[in-house]
Amino acid sequence: MDPFISIIIPVRNMDRTITKTFEYITAIDYPREHMEIIFADGGSKDRTISIIKDYQKEHPYVKLVEINRCPSPGFARTRALEAAKGEFVFFTDGDCAPCADWVHKILAAFKKDPKIGAVGGEILTLRVDPNNVVEIYCEAFGFNRVSWRYGSLGEGYYPDLSD
Repeated sequence: MDPFISIIIPVRNMDRTITKTFEYITAIDYPREHMEIIFADGGSKDRTISIIKDYQKEHPYVKLVEINRCPSPGFARTRALEAAKGEFVFFTDGDCAPCADWVHKILAAFKKDPKIGAVGGEILTLRVDPNNVVEIYCEAFGFNRVSWRYGSLGEGYYPDLSD
C-alpha cells in the first residue's frame, strides 16, 4: 500500500510561477487519496493566495497555511510541517517542476535502506517565460541549477542505491 505523503511548497508572491508548478505537481504519478499538497504562504501581496484557493475548490487534497510575518522560506516550511499528516514529507518550491516519478524515486530509496533519513536530488529552477532575458542568461550559464550552490557532506552515510 502506498504511504500517505505530504508535499510542502513555501510561496510568497509567486503568481507568475505557481500555476506552472501546480501543473507539474498534479502530474505526479501518485494516488491523490494518499497525498496532500500544503502551500505555506509567507505573506503574498499578489494573486498567489487567490490562485491557491481556486486550486482548493477543485482539488480537496490542497491545503493552505497562511503565515503573517514570515521571515524565510525555511520558517514557512516548518509551519507547514506542523500541519502535515504524511508519513513521508517532500519539499519543493513554487518555481520548481518535479518530474512525474519524483515521489516514487524518493520512496524507492527509503525502501532500499532503512537507515536512510533524507533523500535529495538534482534541482533545476523552472523557466516560465521564454522571452525573459534574466531566465535566458541564467539558463545559458547554468545559474538555474541549484546543486552547484551546495557542497557535499565530507562524511556521513552514503548508501549504494544502484540496482
